[in-house]
Amino acid sequence: MNSLVFKTRVLGAFSAFLLVLTSLLLIIILIYMSKKEEVLRSIPLYKAHQELYKTPKKLRLFLHKEGFIEPDSTLIKKVQEEGKYLLLDPVIRSAFQSGNIEMYVYEHFNFYKFIINEKVFWVQNTHKAPAYKLYVLLALCALLVGLFFIYRYIERSIKPLKRLYEEIIRYSKGAKDINTQSSKTDEVSMVANAFHESVQKIEALQNGRALLLKTIMHELNTPLTRGKILTPMLDVQGNDKQTLSNIFLQMQQHLKKLQEVDAITSDGLVLDRKRYALIDIVDEVSDLLSLENELKHNVKEQTLEVDFTLFCSALQNLIDNAIKYSTTGEASLCVRGEKIFIINEAAPLKENFLSYAQPFKRESKEGSGMGLGLFVSLELIKKHGYDLKYRYFQGKHFICIDTQL
Repeated sequence: MNSLVFKTRVLGAFSAFLLVLTSLLLIIILIYMSKKEEVLRSIPLYKAHQELYKTPKKLRLFLHKEGFIEPDSTLIKKVQEEGKYLLLDPVIRSAFQSGNIEMYVYEHFNFYKFIINEKVFWVQNTHKAPAYKLYVLLALCALLVGLFFIYRYIERSIKPLKRLYEEIIRYSKGAKDINTQSSKTDEVSMVANAFHESVQKIEALQNGRALLLKTIMHELNTPLTRGKILTPMLDVQGNDKQTLSNIFLQMQQHLKKLQEVDAITSDGLVLDRKRYALIDIVDEVSDLLSLENELKHNVKEQTLEVDFTLFCSALQNLIDNAIKYSTTGEASLCVRGEKIFIINEAAPLKENFLSYAQPFKRESKEGSGMGLGLFVSLELIKKHGYDLKYRYFQGKHFICIDTQL
C-alpha cells in the first residue's frame, strides 16, 4: 500500500477525477453563459417586435440583419411538439412567459415565441447553439488519454525500483546471482547500476578473503598437525610433552572457532536440521569438554530439531564458559518445557551480558581463549531460530536457550 507504484496509481486516479469534475463544472458554466446570452438577446428582440410588428417588411429586414428568420408553420409545430424549453427552471420560465416571451431549443437551434397584442410571433436563430457538451467531452477525452500516457510513462519509469528492491532483498538473504544492470540513463537505472557494481566489488572482496583464509588455515594446520605427531616422540622431562600437546590442541581449537566465525559472518552456513534426543546432545558436549566431573542435568526424553554438530558446538561454548568462570568449578544444565538453562555460581558480570557476545571480547586480558565462544554460540543459536536470554539471580548466572519457534 505504501509502494511508489501504488501512490502513482492513486495520484493518476485522483487527477482523472479532478479532470472529470472540472469538465462537468465547465460544461455547467458554459451552458449557463449560453442561456444567459440567449435570454439577454430575447429582450431587445421582443422590443423590436413591439415597435415593428405593424410593418412586416421592416421587421423582416431587421431580423435578417440580426441573423434571425421566421420559421414556417410545419417547423413551428415540430418545435412545439418536440422542442425543449431553454429555461429549465419553472419559476424563471413562468416569469418570462408572463412577459409574453418563450424560448425553445430544437435540433440545436434556438426559437423565440413572442405574444404582442394577442398576436403570436415565432423567430428562429439561424446560428446553431454551440455544442459545448461535445467540445468539452472531446477535450476531456483528449486530456484523459494524455493523462493515461503520462501515468504509464511514470509507472514504467519507477517500475524498475520494484525489481531493484527484490534483488536487494535476495542479496540480503545470501543470493549471489544478482544482476541489476540497466542500459537506460535515468536516475533509477543509475542507482541500479551503482548497486550492481557494489555487489560485484563485495563479491570480489569476499572471494579474496575466503581464499586468504583457506590459505592461512592450510598453512597453520600443517605445522600444528606435525607438532602434535612429533610431540610424543620428543625426549623431554616432566610435563613438557603434555604442555606442548595442550598448546597445539588449543591452537587447533582457536582455528576451528575462526572457521566457524567466518562461516557465520559470510552467510555460508547451511543447517542440516534433524530431530535428535537432547540427552545425546548433552553426552556429545560432555565428551567434547572432557569433564572430570559428570555434568549435572535433568534431561530425560526431550528432543530437538537441530544441526547436531553446530548446536553441540554452541552448547559446548556456553557450558565451557560457565565452568571456566564458576567459583565452584562446576555448571549444571536444567530443562524446563522448551527452555534450556545453563546455571553456574559466580560473581556478577562487570558489563552487560550481550557485550561479551562481541568478537574477541574477554573478561580479562589474562583469560584464555580469543573471546569468540559466546559470539559463536549466540550466532549459531540465532541461525536455529532460537533466542538466547540471560539473568543473574541470587548469586547465580542463568543462560537460557529458548527453543520455542
